Amino acid sequence: MIALNARTGEPVSRFGKDGEVDFGIPYNSVPGIYRNVVVVGANTPQGTPGGIGNPRAFDARTGEKLWEFSSVPKPGSIGNDTWEGDSWKNRLGVNAWPFYFTLDERRGLLYLPLASPIGGYYGGDRKGANLFGNSVVAVDILTGKYKWHFQTIHHDLWDHDPPAAPGLFDVVRNGRTIPALALTTKSGYLYILNRETGQPIFGVEERSVPKSDVPGEMAFPTQPIPVKPPALARGSYKPEDLVSAADTTPEHAKACQDLIERIGGVQNSGPFTTWGYRAEGTRPPTTLLFPGGLGGANWGGTTFDPNSRYIFVTTQDVGALGSIEKTRPGSPFLYDKTTPGQNSFDVRMGDQNWPCQKPPWGRLIAINS
Repeated sequence: MIALNARTGEPVSRFGKDGEVDFGIPYNSVPGIYRNVVVVGANTPQGTPGGIGNPRAFDARTGEKLWEFSSVPKPGSIGNDTWEGDSWKNRLGVNAWPFYFTLDERRGLLYLPLASPIGGYYGGDRKGANLFGNSVVAVDILTGKYKWHFQTIHHDLWDHDPPAAPGLFDVVRNGRTIPALALTTKSGYLYILNRETGQPIFGVEERSVPKSDVPGEMAFPTQPIPVKPPALARGSYKPEDLVSAADTTPEHAKACQDLIERIGGVQNSGPFTTWGYRAEGTRPPTTLLFPGGLGGANWGGTTFDPNSRYIFVTTQDVGALGSIEKTRPGSPFLYDKTTPGQNSFDVRMGDQNWPCQKPPWGRLIAINS
């Protein structure tokens, strides 16, 4: 992190060491700045030392660290009991990687969108809900003190973290103005919460979801599904959803049919379908997940029009293909996701990739707040 004189471009010598602070962890984005507080997140690839996902804040004048929020709670902290045993120790991921932060200046609340734990597709070594993974956490901007959290996925197995900081706006309901935020997720759901308390404004239900057949895995039995709005992206697939010649072109439909035959068929059990287990020497159908790794919604997040009071979100529908297989000796995890030669449920047509389910393949959606 480098501080420069805005008039001359020269390093500010009183900041850190000769104008620089080495905080040891890469963050591939802009910092969040409020008064003298500079907030940074973290990008945490596999193989990097543990404890690196924590968002931190520094003094803009001196470079001194002001606070650090433990995104994987330590013993005695809220959420530590959601990690079985010592699985919280040296846990990678659960990092604030999105490209910006949002702040309620009046209330002094900073909203941290936190990512999935690593390993992202096998959680047999981290049984439990795994807070604060896949959560938005509100902290005091000046101190980093925890205020509230809302978890969008318990025990994530899909890398479906919140890809953007929440958008802030007000909801008028029954004549009362409620300070609100809207949080997008790669899983295709939009969560509208009271930004003072983290409570859902239009309801969220814990609904039963598919189990996992991977040895040692314990998929969480329920997931929080918004009552309103409905899912903003495709969350399931049936054989009749395969694209036809009438939907696009005969060449495209045939290429997609050939893909399914080549990979031994596909299986999907609806929202939060778990990756199927492929034991050595077997060839079960490949799991087809909707939304895929890119969402759903992705980095764009939300925007709000105060005149219409609509929230706008763009989403895409590109399915992901994969199975869980036993890893080779020396791997940090017993099992991991593999693909049948390609990641996405699409085929190459000319110079573009076309999805293999019926359109639409992407949407611009307006939600009445």
